[in-house]
Parts: sequence; C-alpha cells; structure tokens
Amino acid sequence: MDAIKAHTQSIDVLVNNAGINPDGQDTIANVEKIRATFEVNAVGVVDITERLLPLMHSGSHVVNVDSAYGSFSIPIDDETAPGYRMAKAALNMYTRALAFRLRSKGIVVSSLDPGWVKTDMGMSVSSTTEQPDCEPEQPAQEIYTLVTTITESGCFWKFGKKREW
Repeated sequence: MDAIKAHTQSIDVLVNNAGINPDGQDTIANVEKIRATFEVNAVGVVDITERLLPLMHSGSHVVNVDSAYGSFSIPIDDETAPGYRMAKAALNMYTRALAFRLRSKGIVVSSLDPGWVKTDMGMSVSSTTEQPDCEPEQPAQEIYTLVTTITESGCFWKFGKKREW
C-alpha cells in the first residue's frame, strides 16, 4: 500500500482480476482447496479494495472480474469446481454490497464475467473436446468499455449486457 500511495494520490479504476481454481476438476468439496480459493478470489479482493478505497473518488470504478460460475441463476452444467463457484458467488455479493455502500460517493462497482478465457487457468480446466473460446484481449476491451461507458453500479456484466446474478 505504501508503494501505491507513493505513486498516486487518486485511483480512477481498480480492476480486481484475482483468480485461482485449484479444484477445477474436483467434484467433491475439499476444505483446504476451498480455503485457498476464498483467500485469493474473495478475501484478497476485499482486502486490497478496502485499502484502496480512500484513494477513490466520485467517478472511480471498481471492476471485479468474476465468472458465470458465481451466478445463482445460471444452471449448473456439471459438478466441478465447488470452491471456485462459492468464492465467485461471494465476490458477486461483495460487489452488490460495496455498490450500495459507495453509491452516495459516486463510485461505480461492477462484476464482470469475461467468459472462458485462454489463460493458464482457463486452459488448466480444458479438455480435448472443450477449450476456452476467448482471447485475453477480448475481456480487456470489455473492461475498458465498461469503465468508460457504464455508470450504473452494482451490476453483473458480460459482453456489454447485464447478466443475471
């Protein structure tokens, strides 16, 4: 935090792109993997965000990179990744609660589902028949569009459209 504060007095955009998926192929909940996943995907995001909020101002935007796996309204198509799903659902709830808390300050808070991205994590849960379908540049562009055009706070976005929680 000292290094960040020494570098800037104000933050316009905070993109929380924390994510691990150690139980991506698991079908049974493993408590140790769930703890590790929550520490990065939820607790870590809350920790850094809360520490940086004093540097944010009206017009700032917090983007939490989330997942369809964190949605309650999207049908679960398999039983894998129980810890990842739970941690991303917690991140969505933090987005909603933080948006409500910061609305009077004019700070926008969003969750973003980037889709299945061709990253190390995305490829780690792929198979010979199912592969990620999104290059990293696509969600990067979506984040840019989101923070430069969207002022509605507390929503879950994918490809420029609100998605169900």
